[in-house]
Amino acid sequence: MSKKTLIAASAGLAMLVASVPSVTVAATITITSWGGSYSASQRKAYYEPFMKETGHTVLEDEWGGEIAFIRAMVETSNYKTHVIDAVPDVVIAGCDEGILEPLDWDKLGLAPDDMLPGAGHECGVGTISWSTLFAYRSDIYPDNPPASWADFYDVGSFPESAVCTRTILCFSSSLP
Repeated sequence: MSKKTLIAASAGLAMLVASVPSVTVAATITITSWGGSYSASQRKAYYEPFMKETGHTVLEDEWGGEIAFIRAMVETSNYKTHVIDAVPDVVIAGCDEGILEPLDWDKLGLAPDDMLPGAGHECGVGTISWSTLFAYRSDIYPDNPPASWADFYDVGSFPESAVCTRTILCFSSSLP
């Protein structure tokens, strides 16, 4: 496999490939995603129908979302995956660095504008959406609650926010 075959898209690309009969797919494709129940849902919704329809095999791998994972494969020419389920910042940075290959939208028989607004990218396809919630416990901050993200991350006023990291969940006594 070469850099040209490594693309970052969400695992939903397998669904796109399955729906476009003119696309040639290897007998075995490896898709790297986040693991757990999330990957189990992708297996059920995308991989199993794709394998049943095409007779191809989908292998699964997991990763933690670090762009260094992709960079290492490209720099060593040691590729272990074909499709990566990545967050937008990794897709954009990887595309800008040249470590992700642009999608050939013509081969897919699609265009970025065929996707939901903002979902079609030069090097990837967005297939899920999520949100980040701003929340606090009103019993802990009844008189002066955080009113903005800037307040929330003001560790002088709200020291519990110091435990927040770049993860989806932030565990703190001030959160429900």
